[in-house]
Amino acid sequence: MKYWCLYLCCVLCFTAKAQLLDSATLSTQVLYLNMEDAEQADVLSVYRLRLKRKLPADFESRIRKFPHLQELQLVSMKLKEVPPVVCELTSLTRLDISNNKLEHLPKDIKNLTRLEYLILNRNYLQSLPAEIQYLSHLVYLDLWSNLIVELPQEITALEATLREVDLRVINMNDEHKIAMQALLPRTHFYFSPSCNCTMK
Repeated sequence: MKYWCLYLCCVLCFTAKAQLLDSATLSTQVLYLNMEDAEQADVLSVYRLRLKRKLPADFESRIRKFPHLQELQLVSMKLKEVPPVVCELTSLTRLDISNNKLEHLPKDIKNLTRLEYLILNRNYLQSLPAEIQYLSHLVYLDLWSNLIVELPQEITALEATLREVDLRVINMNDEHKIAMQALLPRTHFYFSPSCNCTMK
């Protein structure tokens, strides 16, 4: 009986730790600025990680050490694609892959169903995959300074949750803007002034 109670306490303790932190609580957690510091901490307490300029050696195996990771920033790394392992990090609620050289998002982005904030500014994205529809908790989508002038029809699945989309610093005309707003009438869009360019 004593061992059963001990086992139950361990399970309950792990379950409590495994629960996602809300946005306010997450913001109070330590933001680790390199992989080495994160690895020296208790891996179960690593919720936030920011890496810049270059992916660490053995990134794929090392990033898997942090089962509770909710915020990942891969900034200014000249990445041409999202590292496949990122789409395995299903506890992520915030993903920032800004200022890279991304031309597309992988279809496996659909696995990140807990994402609330997706930051993709200053890349070379021309479109979003239809799989964006599965990010059912997405609140904020940052696409400024990309090449996107159309959104996939499937993004309408996010109408109830997606509050803001930033599309500034992108050349588009009024038709582009009207078409996007028609897909997500409850979402607030941020646009730069319209150009006189024709529809693609």
